[in-house]
Amino acid sequence: MKLSKNEPVDCFIALAGGMCRSSKSVCYNSKEKVFSVVNEIDDTEDVLTAKELYTNSNIGKAIDKGAFYQYS
Repeated sequence: MKLSKNEPVDCFIALAGGMCRSSKSVCYNSKEKVFSVVNEIDDTEDVLTAKELYTNSNIGKAIDKGAFYQYS
């Protein structure tokens, strides 16, 4: 997956073996060097550094498990 600067990318985490999805919109702010993650289920937003994105969100675990995808 390639994130372009300041353009949101629609992604999801596959849950329950792919039977469910947790949809997210991820955008990288190159000026601030942070990721904005909008959780589509409840429209909440998290602003995270690269390290926080990987360690303080469920995205890092999903990446490690091969369960983080971009909608095509």
